[in-house]
Amino acid sequence: MYQLKQLAEYIESKTRDMKPDDKVMLVGDFNISSRKFNSHIINQFKGYAEQDPGYNTFLEEGFDCLMEAEIMKKILSADGLFNVKDLKDKLKDEEGAPATFAGTVELEDGSKVPVDTALMSQMDLMTEQSLDYIFILERNDIKKRNQEDFKDVEHPLSKTIKKQWLISKQTPFSIKEDTI
Repeated sequence: MYQLKQLAEYIESKTRDMKPDDKVMLVGDFNISSRKFNSHIINQFKGYAEQDPGYNTFLEEGFDCLMEAEIMKKILSADGLFNVKDLKDKLKDEEGAPATFAGTVELEDGSKVPVDTALMSQMDLMTEQSLDYIFILERNDIKKRNQEDFKDVEHPLSKTIKKQWLISKQTPFSIKEDTI
C-alpha cells in the first residue's frame, strides 16, 4: 500500500498546474482484487500458505478484499485531493467487480471452465480475480467552470452574424455538377 501512497504523491506533484477540466487516467494491474474470493482462490492461498505463512492473512476470518480495494481508492485520493472514479464500479455485481484475471465461463449445465489456460499457472485457474483498474482522477482543489462563469457579451458583429444566419436558413442553395 505504500507504493500507492508514493503514486498518489507523484500524481499530485505532476498535476499542480492542470486545467480545471483536465483529468488523470490511471490504468493497470494493481494486484488488489475488487472481487470476493471464490473457492478456487481460497484453495490457492492454502497452497501458498504451506510455503509462506504470510498467505494465512488472506484466510483469516473477516478478511475482505473488497475493503482492501476501497482502501486503495482512499490512498489514491491523497486525503481527498483527488476524486477517484473507478470505471468498473458500474459493472459490479454481488461478487464485486468483473474478473479481469483467471476468469470463467459458465456452461449450459451450470459448470464453469477457465477462459484462458495459457497465461496463468494451474493454481491460478478459475480464481476470478479483478486486478485491473481504470481510474479517473480529478483534482478537487481546482475550481471547475460552470455556466455562471460565462457571461453573454454583446459584440457589434453579433447582429450581422445573426442576420446572415437567418438569410442563409431561408434561402436554399445547391451545388451544380462538375463545379467542384
